[in-house]
Amino acid sequence: MQWKLLLSGAAAALFVCPPVMAQTVPVLSGKYATTYNQICQAVTNTTSLSAGGTDNQILVADFDNATNTVKVTGTSVYGPLVVSNGAPARLTQTSINTSYHFSNTATTITIGLNTFNALYGPLTLGMPQWAVFGGMVGNGCSASAVAIRQSPLSISLPAQ
Repeated sequence: MQWKLLLSGAAAALFVCPPVMAQTVPVLSGKYATTYNQICQAVTNTTSLSAGGTDNQILVADFDNATNTVKVTGTSVYGPLVVSNGAPARLTQTSINTSYHFSNTATTITIGLNTFNALYGPLTLGMPQWAVFGGMVGNGCSASAVAIRQSPLSISLPAQ
């Protein structure tokens, strides 16, 4: 009978004393297998003609939290979304090998000049095991990404 009293007392304490939950800033470090997708609006008027665009990337993002840089390597398929008047508007594939400055908070990731809203997965030694982020990129473009942490020996670049 005492366990029922203890259990009901514990339940009541949850309502009287809500937990204080501070958000931890995750430490982005190491390699993440990443997909990045960007889509831009098409603009048609008398001064501008844009077919809109898409950019889909498969990357390895290697975060170095000591220098706050992220090196991204992989491949990108990009190009216009609309073909006008039968003109050949082909998608193009290219390699990516570049670095950006990055920073993050408990709810955002800033890579280069772009700040994204971010959701982080479970932390192991302070490092998120995955991250989902997205937001506006430039004028009229939206981007989203998924990054999954890799063990140091389990990742290799895709063949081209």
